[in-house]
Amino acid sequence: MSVKKKLASIVGATFIPEMINKMYKGTKIVFYHGVIDKPIKNTIIQANQMSFTDFKKQIEYLDKNFEIISIDEFKYRFENRVLKGREVVITFDDGYKNNLTVVAPYLNKKNIPYTIYICPLLTERNLRVPTYYARSSIYSGRLKEINIPILRKVYNVETEESKNIANKELIDIIKTSRRELVNEIIEDIKSNFSYEGLIEMNNDFESEEMLTVDEIKQLAAFPNCTIASHCDDHSILHQQQSEETIKNQLIASRDKIINWVGKCDYFAFPNGNKDSVCDYSIEQVAKVYKMGFAVNGKNVSYNDNFGYISRFSLAPNFYAFKVQVLILSNL
Repeated sequence: MSVKKKLASIVGATFIPEMINKMYKGTKIVFYHGVIDKPIKNTIIQANQMSFTDFKKQIEYLDKNFEIISIDEFKYRFENRVLKGREVVITFDDGYKNNLTVVAPYLNKKNIPYTIYICPLLTERNLRVPTYYARSSIYSGRLKEINIPILRKVYNVETEESKNIANKELIDIIKTSRRELVNEIIEDIKSNFSYEGLIEMNNDFESEEMLTVDEIKQLAAFPNCTIASHCDDHSILHQQQSEETIKNQLIASRDKIINWVGKCDYFAFPNGNKDSVCDYSIEQVAKVYKMGFAVNGKNVSYNDNFGYISRFSLAPNFYAFKVQVLILSNL
């Protein structure tokens, strides 16, 4: 655990977060990824997963101490400047299958509204988010080295140190490269496995599986669930992407979701921090969608751009979660 996380856990266990939060008012849009009701096998490969026990504890806290509203209600209050400063909007990124099997039954029972941002092309092609292939190839223990011809690189992944070096470099490249290069890197990574080996690894980490079209339709039928876009294939819309790629990612994903469930009004940026989002993509999101959402660690502000509204992720540790929600988001 990093020093920051240790400090957050210590502070979160005290009365300090509640005391500080009393001095502030701020509407919060928070997001999770996947939630699983089985033990996490590998915290790096399954970095986007939270245990149901941790998730339930956080939702119960938010439900008790804040007003959880739908994304449509948030849009209405934001546009009309009638936010009370105690609202929370619950969202989920990527579109994991466990959003249906684990999340939906719990939130539906409590009648809590939620939004799931999906990547339609990943659903259509039965793929997973790009960084999964890097993390799983490095840390699953199935490979001693990873050959990536497009980068002219061969990564040794036999030791923990070599794995960490390879992971940092590959993830950085995937998150900062144009879409076409990312796709070639993923294909190169997959080519290090036999067909059967790749299937076995995916089965080992079934938590990373995406929703199918039928499952997305099933979720959309719930009155408290909203389906929205997270790009067509989880592309990060930074400066390296062409304007054509950005437009295609926004429009293709929107049109597919409309075809599947009837509407698609909202968008959340993959990665989503300011260094990972170019101004052109924010402009286009504001044109294509009613609202777009960031990843910037902050409460909502009326000064937010309609294409880039403040939003933040939540840590699994309950005390770190309290520090995020009650302290850091207010700063």
